[in-house]
Amino acid sequence: MGRALLRLGFSPNKTISAKPTLNRYWDPHLARRCVKLNPGEQYLSTTGEMLVTVAGSTCVLCLRDPQEGLIAMLNFSLPTDYLSQLDQKGQSHARHYGLTQLDTLFENLRVQGADLETIEATLVGGAVQNKDQRICVQDTLDFTRRYLAQHGIKVTAEFIGTAHPKKVYFGLDDLGPQVRVLKEVSNTVSNREKRYSTDLQARWLLGHRKTSMQFSA
Repeated sequence: MGRALLRLGFSPNKTISAKPTLNRYWDPHLARRCVKLNPGEQYLSTTGEMLVTVAGSTCVLCLRDPQEGLIAMLNFSLPTDYLSQLDQKGQSHARHYGLTQLDTLFENLRVQGADLETIEATLVGGAVQNKDQRICVQDTLDFTRRYLAQHGIKVTAEFIGTAHPKKVYFGLDDLGPQVRVLKEVSNTVSNREKRYSTDLQARWLLGHRKTSMQFSA
């Protein structure tokens, strides 16, 4: 296990903690304790709690290590909407954000004892209602597929397409996530993703450009 995960360049002594602000609640219909992930959040679990999120215009990566009894979920997207393919610096910053998210997720899995050789991955693509959403979702899916392929992680299923958001449920006893297409959603979903997209643009595109500018005397 240790040798397999060292291929990713992780430090064996480095620990990255999960976010403490995730929303936890009891779902009476599922009769389960749930952890709700918003865009940009990730979490792993070794207990019977259900991981829940919505892929609006984002993508969701679900990981499962059946031997170690671990599941993990990441809801994210590359900030490539409204970004030209000719903007190489912007594209590089967007990919760096994706790499940071995925490296953090797999570092957390490594700390819990996961093994790359037994991890199973499922990809869920968000809604595609316009050109910008299509580019963003496709860029994120392609980037994630390449990352997983480079490290020998098997993708067992993909739920992509449709113009509607998808709600994702993932529990430790599930062979894979349960995905439900949402024909109607509240404004909360779109508002949440707009805040996430705005924050990504400010921190990973505009912010990096500001700090990298050089001025001559």
